[in-house]
Amino acid sequence: SALIFVLATSNAYVLRPTSTTCSRSTSRPPQQTASTFALLAWNQPYETPSMSRRGVHYFQPCPYFASHRNARCLNMVLRDPEKGGDTKKIRHGEPAKSEETNKRRHVSKKPGSIISGGKRSAARRQKQRRGNPSRRRPTRTISPTQRFNQRIDSMGRSISTKNMEDRIAIADKVESLVFDALANWEEITFNNTRTADLSSVVRPETKTFNILINAIGRSSYLDSAPRAEGVLRIMFDLEKSRNYTHIAPDSYTFTAVMTAWSRYANRSNRKARDATTRVMVLLSQMESLVEQGNMAVKPSEVTFNTVLDVLSKTGSAKDAERGEQLLETMQKLSEEGKNPDASNITYNACLKSWARCASKGVADAPDRAEALLQQMTDRGVEPDRITYTTIIDCWAKAAPNRPGAAERAEEILRKMTHIAAIEGKDNVLPDYWTYSAVIQAWARTPTSDAAARAKSLLLQMEALHMTESGQGMNIAPNTITYNTVLSAIARSGQPDAVQQAWDLLKKMEQLNKQQDRDVNVDTVTYSSIIDAIAKSNSDPEEAEDLFFRMENQYQTTKNELYRPNSVTLSSVCNAWTRSGRLDAASRTLALLDKAEQIDHLRPNAVVYSTLLDCLAKSRSSASTRAAEGVLDRMERLYQNGKDEARPDASAYANLINCYTKSEHPRASRRALELLQDAEQKYGKGNKSMKPTLLLYSAVLQALAKTASVKSAEKAEELLRRKLYVRARPKMTTTAFNAVIDAWARSGAPEAPEKAQAILDEMLRRFEQGDVEVKPSTRSFNAVLLAWKNSKDPNAPKRAEKVLKQMNDMYTESGDKSFKADIVTINTIIGTWANQRTKEAAEKANLFLLYAEGRQAVGDELMKPNRITFRTCIDAWTSSGDKNSLQKALEITRRMNASPFKPDLYTLHALMVAWQNIGNSPKEKVRIRPWSKAKVGAAESQAESFLDTLLNKFEEGHTDVQLIEVAYSALVRAYEESGGTDVAKDRAKELRQEREAFRLRVEQEKPDETERNKWNLSRKFSTE
Repeated sequence: SALIFVLATSNAYVLRPTSTTCSRSTSRPPQQTASTFALLAWNQPYETPSMSRRGVHYFQPCPYFASHRNARCLNMVLRDPEKGGDTKKIRHGEPAKSEETNKRRHVSKKPGSIISGGKRSAARRQKQRRGNPSRRRPTRTISPTQRFNQRIDSMGRSISTKNMEDRIAIADKVESLVFDALANWEEITFNNTRTADLSSVVRPETKTFNILINAIGRSSYLDSAPRAEGVLRIMFDLEKSRNYTHIAPDSYTFTAVMTAWSRYANRSNRKARDATTRVMVLLSQMESLVEQGNMAVKPSEVTFNTVLDVLSKTGSAKDAERGEQLLETMQKLSEEGKNPDASNITYNACLKSWARCASKGVADAPDRAEALLQQMTDRGVEPDRITYTTIIDCWAKAAPNRPGAAERAEEILRKMTHIAAIEGKDNVLPDYWTYSAVIQAWARTPTSDAAARAKSLLLQMEALHMTESGQGMNIAPNTITYNTVLSAIARSGQPDAVQQAWDLLKKMEQLNKQQDRDVNVDTVTYSSIIDAIAKSNSDPEEAEDLFFRMENQYQTTKNELYRPNSVTLSSVCNAWTRSGRLDAASRTLALLDKAEQIDHLRPNAVVYSTLLDCLAKSRSSASTRAAEGVLDRMERLYQNGKDEARPDASAYANLINCYTKSEHPRASRRALELLQDAEQKYGKGNKSMKPTLLLYSAVLQALAKTASVKSAEKAEELLRRKLYVRARPKMTTTAFNAVIDAWARSGAPEAPEKAQAILDEMLRRFEQGDVEVKPSTRSFNAVLLAWKNSKDPNAPKRAEKVLKQMNDMYTESGDKSFKADIVTINTIIGTWANQRTKEAAEKANLFLLYAEGRQAVGDELMKPNRITFRTCIDAWTSSGDKNSLQKALEITRRMNASPFKPDLYTLHALMVAWQNIGNSPKEKVRIRPWSKAKVGAAESQAESFLDTLLNKFEEGHTDVQLIEVAYSALVRAYEESGGTDVAKDRAKELRQEREAFRLRVEQEKPDETERNKWNLSRKFSTE
């Protein structure tokens, strides 16, 4: 290569190596290394220059070199990259021949290889060198410093293959060797200047310290990056104090320190923020030194790429924007000729920043990434596979909160396939990581077709892998791919989700037996199936059986792939929690008792928190005592040395939920006690007790459910207090909604204004850019509830004003967070119903008609439910209008045509209307609040009312519709009362009585003038 370069200098056509050519890659084929400095010496020059895959620039060949006798010194084969690998050979002592002659003499079977003759000529040359020492190749002399650098560089590179202890030991050894060599050189230099033989002494130089910085950066020191930067400061001190110019830091030194900070940033978010600050300081220091004339520290493209890599690890939108500003700086320097153009590696680092932001919930991160891609193509930088895959990953991470994200990710995948097929760019052909990112996007998408789309992509990967071209594409799905599809199936919640999961498990087991792919059934696989059982509300006993099946397989085979862990156990507990069975809490406790007896399985705080959640959802009066027992068990296990069972803030939050949902009288007091205990423990150093937003929300909900002015004031104080600032998380929309709800339920005269003031504060802060307190539909509904519970005569008008505000914000922004739903309409109907006037009842009926109309045009959020009909019936029954019973029965008919049939509460409202239309006091039935009646009392009261109606029917004074409603409501009540034999028998008797009553009505049908009325009664039946 050196000889070729010398000959090439005779003409202006000289090749310059690119940064890719000068890399340290050891996997580069030798022919490409040799062709870096080679001029292409074939007779016919090709038309246009091109760029090889590794960045080697090929130019038009030099005519002098192609025809001159200097070519006789060469014996090699050159490959023309534009002609598919045609080779030409130039022999010793021969000028360049024509292409046909070269083809006849072509002996190479390996295009691009360097040929130095056959075996005979090689042996002859070796014999000549042995006989003539002057013709032997000169041996390269290596100085002690170079030999020393090679030694410590080899030690530093071996760090990545060692464990943690060995890494630290090797880094310490390299550091010791470097500073010992420095001390030895100083001693010889300053003490024996005249007599010392400096040629045999190791003189540490810039490269020596660069190797040391790299070794420290690769080690597992907790302070590896600060130590690496400390070595940089030592180099500056040595340069200034002792004038050691051979130890002056250069650009590579700064880049190595930045790389150490990049590795340091991987440990936590806090360390990532520290690393960002330090690399920006180092970059500013480099720019300052360049301005002073020190061009050795001029930032290179690798330097800028390292800074961008560190900025990408914080997941902050601010740092992502700083990365784009840095990219603009590189572009300006490139235009001024002071820096090379930004490559796709640089742009990919910026895209990685926005992908991290998407995982942190930055809403516009995918849009910013797409804009960066457009900027990249406008500036002539070709995107590659990594570019498109990073953008797909950005959309995948935004999928849970961004509608259409998965569709966009799959669209980019199709675009990559199109570019590779039409334009022939293999560097954008999708691979395993690309398909996995799109599958992950569908797995995170909460839509009904997400699982089917993920399975479709999996089938595409399998089909491509089976093709001949797909064998070398790295596209074969593995265990992670199948587990991701299983996760998508589990999240779908479809009725056949469990069966789909079992089918995919069988397929994985079959592939594992064939052993043609890296597909294994492991703990994640079984946990995903258990999760599918839980989320589809299937039989929890099936999930428990699968858990113990895993345990039996592990005990039999001792294969770690089958070993159940705390995540698996938590999924089984969640299956019991979501089942809604009456014995769910007891079965979960029994399961946990068995799990604690398994040696290798140690339930952690997440498992116990799931158990507490199960107890909370039972809403039993005894759940609080059981929950307190679970918390005591966690404390006892932690005191016995089981750190994984240490109570945390989530356990406290679920315990508070037990008190709240069971309507315990001490709920708010116990919630405040647990919050104070958590804050005090965190202040003493217990990191697991750091108060989370979940804990604060549980406390605020407990205060809200108390429904008192004192609790509302305490909730707002908790929202705004500055105590425990470091421990207290930032309050978000959830916390603000809980405080509004507390005021809405307090019943205070000033409650509506207080709730409205908090909502206005949320709107003001959101307009100022604080997206974490963005008002939601629930925020507006809580304010409406405050107006509903108030006794203000203007409450309906104020409620309609809030509704108008919601509609205006939704119309302007299109954001569904501001869209009214059926809860909004129900609250406004209830606000009008509280006015107890005919005009109010008519208003309530108008809002019911509005909801029915919105549902008719496809707005499912406005679909009326049982509360909608019941509240509107209450509005008429309390209006005092003489036609209130007929109006209420009309709404009951509309309710009967919907999926929500009349129940005892509906019958109760009709009973009130029936008593208000002029019946004598003797005929009135005693009415009590049914919501507070004991079990069976409501049914008894309804049966008494039915008997009264039947007696009035005998006298000819009762509408048949009302009797039909009474029969239907009673049958429904007995069927849903718990399934006892007595209830079932009574429901059967009532159905028979209803059929007999209908037959009697049919036989006693009146004349034609009343036929329409009776037909209407016949039409009204729950059948």
